[in-house]
Amino acid sequence: MTQLQHARQTIYTQRHEIARKKSVVTAATTVQSAVATEEPLLDLNLLLIDYYDSFTYNLVHMLAKLCRKPPLVLAADCADTWDELMKQINSMNMTSIDGVILSPGPGHPCHAPPLGADIIQNNPHLPILGVCLGHQILGHVYGAKVQSAPAPIHGQVWPVRVVDKDDDVWRNISSPVSVTRYHSLCVTDLPPILTTTAVSDDDDQLVMGLRHNGYPHYGVQFHPESVGTPCGRELLRNFCQVVAQRKETSSLGNKLKDENIRHQPLTISIEHDDRTRDSVSENEVFVLQLPRVNAEPEDVMKKFFLGDEYSFWLDSSDIRADPSISILGSSKERIEYWGKEKPSHRQGLYHWRDKEVEHFRNLDILTYMEQQYAATTNSVSIASVDENGNLNLEKEREMDLSLPFRFRGGHVGYLGYEVRHDTLRFLEQQDHGQHVAGRITPDDSTNIPTAAFLVADRSFVYDHSANCWYLVGTSDSSRSHEEVIIWLKDTFDKLRSWTPADNDDELDLDLRSLKRSSTDSPFFRPHRSQITYNINFDDCIKSIHRGDSYELCLTNQLEAKVSPDLDPFQLYRRLRRRNPAPYGAFFHWGEQFSICCSSPERFLSVTRDGDDFRVETKPIKGTIARALPAITKEEREADQARARELQNSVKDRAENLMIVDLLRNDFSRVCNDVHVAKLMEIESFATVHQMVSTIRGTLQKDRNVVDILKACFPGGSMTGAPKRITMEILDELEEGRSRGPYSGSLGYLSRNGCMDMNIVIRTAVVEGSKVTVGSGGAITALSQQTDEYKELMLKARAVVNAVEEWAGGPSDDAAKSDCHSSTLEATRK
Repeated sequence: MTQLQHARQTIYTQRHEIARKKSVVTAATTVQSAVATEEPLLDLNLLLIDYYDSFTYNLVHMLAKLCRKPPLVLAADCADTWDELMKQINSMNMTSIDGVILSPGPGHPCHAPPLGADIIQNNPHLPILGVCLGHQILGHVYGAKVQSAPAPIHGQVWPVRVVDKDDDVWRNISSPVSVTRYHSLCVTDLPPILTTTAVSDDDDQLVMGLRHNGYPHYGVQFHPESVGTPCGRELLRNFCQVVAQRKETSSLGNKLKDENIRHQPLTISIEHDDRTRDSVSENEVFVLQLPRVNAEPEDVMKKFFLGDEYSFWLDSSDIRADPSISILGSSKERIEYWGKEKPSHRQGLYHWRDKEVEHFRNLDILTYMEQQYAATTNSVSIASVDENGNLNLEKEREMDLSLPFRFRGGHVGYLGYEVRHDTLRFLEQQDHGQHVAGRITPDDSTNIPTAAFLVADRSFVYDHSANCWYLVGTSDSSRSHEEVIIWLKDTFDKLRSWTPADNDDELDLDLRSLKRSSTDSPFFRPHRSQITYNINFDDCIKSIHRGDSYELCLTNQLEAKVSPDLDPFQLYRRLRRRNPAPYGAFFHWGEQFSICCSSPERFLSVTRDGDDFRVETKPIKGTIARALPAITKEEREADQARARELQNSVKDRAENLMIVDLLRNDFSRVCNDVHVAKLMEIESFATVHQMVSTIRGTLQKDRNVVDILKACFPGGSMTGAPKRITMEILDELEEGRSRGPYSGSLGYLSRNGCMDMNIVIRTAVVEGSKVTVGSGGAITALSQQTDEYKELMLKARAVVNAVEEWAGGPSDDAAKSDCHSSTLEATRK
């Protein structure tokens, strides 16, 4: 960033702080999708041209609440001309369109696909609304200039002044009004045929709205669909009213068949020779609540599962987890998926049953899961133990609401970040877009699959709030329910006769007893040096100034060598004590690798509510180190001041708002009733305060748990926006190196159609003698290079410290490491 650019950005930040105080964004006042006003739905056939933005489906969701049917969404590269587009529409048994919306998107109008411009030029009497990039395309077609704005503005709420109150789309909207801006470019030098309808309420008075003087063509530079634009719903309704009036008075608007304008089927259509596997048969689920067992999950893990080759512990012991449970187990049946970033000879899905394996070369992990969860069961057989120790089975219940957890057996594992290559196909195919193969660099540097899951048919579940244990078993055609009953009885007998040792294996956690030596101390090095990171940072800023991206989550991996004889479970024990988190996990995959995760972030949860499935995500954007130990009054006040600093940070609020809007978009692909339950709340963890939002929705009736994964993965908090082009930019900056499990998602899919998956951050991946710790942060127009690198180090610190303790403690040599905890300064991020 040049000095001039920095000065401009500083001025804009100061202005924004003034604007923010005028227009504070709160969940109560700006969550548009939760607004419930009774208005007649309009009978319109709208077409929405998608420029692969990450906010397009927020427009779809809002328009679907204004009209009898949602708009037809087609990708901007599905055709080059209006005539080609109409042929495609006619092939769908459609005959006409009443109005068009050109979506936001990355880049300059000169480089956009030609379809939008051709629609404008060939339809002077067809109502058209351009949003952000669409607004710029309108201006460009009619002779205005599109150039760099004085400073990029992304995810920031600014006041806009309406200058043409007679304009149809601004009807009944007060002025000034707060709107959310996402743009690096702006429209200037409007020709006489265009009229400015709104401007930024500041010294620059940038064009925020325009219209054609003779045609029903309108543009807005801001995002009406954002959660931070309270007037957005009214503005879109005004446009729909224009469309309705035109439809009544023109020959346009031939009746379309209602059933033909709808979302296209959510599929990832990859050609397989062997993709069709038998779907799982109806499962039976058995649950036994155990009489009080005086054992913690750590005790049970050591007693029952550490000797097994493949095991897991989903560790939601933190009270902020909902529900606060642990799920433990092991299995001899497992799934490995080696994706498109792997060498060709390894690619495909491997289904292991003990030592036997089937290889499905052309089957991806999400298609496999789709087959497994096409049918779900909501019935549970409740087992009990009488006073004589006999096991009794109650009649099967359709749904047992008395159970404090949602897990009913299924699959436990992770989706690595590179599963993005599969989910990208969904984004393209849903809108009939062209598939553009991104750069895929074969990476054989690791023996870790792209995705891996264990079939969890025998599991322990611990309810932390009630200190109560449960056994959960499942059976299908290959496992009779008698086998499950035997397992329940045998396991109960083992637990009844077992008393954990009071100080079982605790000495290894006493740091005073550790014998440190310089030869054993880990020395962390980043895959890319700080110098390279700084170059990457500058490239991110250039991408933002060009308008190619709004926000980029730039990551790095820290790597250290340790003794291969060390036990990864001991690392996880240290990590969960040092950095307790609501979505922690230990995932052990034989001799290949182990994942030690202390994630504070929920990616997706799906819960049953009668016949409906409720979906929730809790993205984190915004981090600041705590002022610890926060024991005295002065220390607590200093810690609270840090939290307030984060709450009021213009940069962090912008980051968070961008990801909230992105995830609303992802939800809206497959969900109804998408709304923001909590916006930009501060949650305090062991070492940091973080800014957290909560988005919720209800799965559409024809969707299932895998559909929401397809729509949302990878989590937007680990990519940035717009997601597709931003992932391409990041892949180039990160030199094509796979992120692996880091920034992917780990958790469970359950036989009743429920799910709980985290974002894999604050995590160490142990692979033999190699330990990697991923870390990253969002780069925006407001970011400062040194601050971002410090944030990256801050996020890695707790995990790095845990690894150092586990491997023998820091030595004099390790203290010199770029990534050693002593260099991870607890400063403002």
